[in-house]
Amino acid sequence: MNRVLLSEEIWTVARKLAQGSPVRKLAIAYVTEDRVGLRKGDILVCDASDRMIRMGQTDAKLLKRLHKDGVAIHSVPGLHAKVMLFGKHAIVGSANMSGSRLTEAAAVTDRTVITSGIASFIAQLAKPETELEGPDIARLCGIEVIRNGGRGGPKKLHPMKRLGSTTWIVGTHELVRDPSAAERKHIGRAMADLNRRHASTKDDYDWIQWSKGNKLADECREGDTIISIWSPRKKGRRHVTRGLPVLLKRNEPQFCRFYIGDPVKDGDTVSWTAFKRILSAAGYHKYVGPHSVQMLTSDAAEAIDRCWKRAARKAKS
Repeated sequence: MNRVLLSEEIWTVARKLAQGSPVRKLAIAYVTEDRVGLRKGDILVCDASDRMIRMGQTDAKLLKRLHKDGVAIHSVPGLHAKVMLFGKHAIVGSANMSGSRLTEAAAVTDRTVITSGIASFIAQLAKPETELEGPDIARLCGIEVIRNGGRGGPKKLHPMKRLGSTTWIVGTHELVRDPSAAERKHIGRAMADLNRRHASTKDDYDWIQWSKGNKLADECREGDTIISIWSPRKKGRRHVTRGLPVLLKRNEPQFCRFYIGDPVKDGDTVSWTAFKRILSAAGYHKYVGPHSVQMLTSDAAEAIDRCWKRAARKAKS
């Protein structure tokens, strides 16, 4: 799904996507209504600064209700983004989650290069220090709302990393040895950080261990997307997984480690033979082997993704 939405259509599509997604993650500046149906485990990042609560741009009582329902609420003063992530779909546009009748526009997309970037953007905002707890929200509820039409701005902008938007083909293989005790400490800290960022309680994330001093280690960033060619060390078939977002990149003394998201659908993982057919159908004629590391152009990445979807639909029929 890749198309432009206008005004109320934005929320019609958002509600439908939200209902079919296991988790909803939103970074929307001003919030006075729940227009998607947020529930336990979801993440909402908004501007819940005292100024915006006082002006009525964000509704503290709504935040209190959502927090009670198990939604993780984060406040980032100066936030002006309006992005929503529903699994494999993202909506990016101009609409705040309010009762405004302004003319709005947004784009909905399932392109992994966009959804990976949105996931990383929200993760950067939803840090432990930005999360509002019950007492914080209770204090906000005590602020008198005075609508004066002014908005002003924050004294300090929230620092953001530059997001990746590149798709990589990366050949990976089963490690010969398990991580050392020192490496396990790095992995444990990274996974705890990921759980905090994503309001999750997962006990494990997939990761790719990579040597330093090469193109992938130097240039691959959080928000990039990896097409992973996985080869077993002993018996077993090689397979390829589509569109894994880079959630976190960590440099360790010996390695660079990329923590990646899970595949969403069964059709996201195909055999090595099926992958080569997808490359051929996409017109990608550069040699790709089990140990390749290639940075794709945006056109090549989109063509491969499009052919992958067609192959998945054909396999279902």
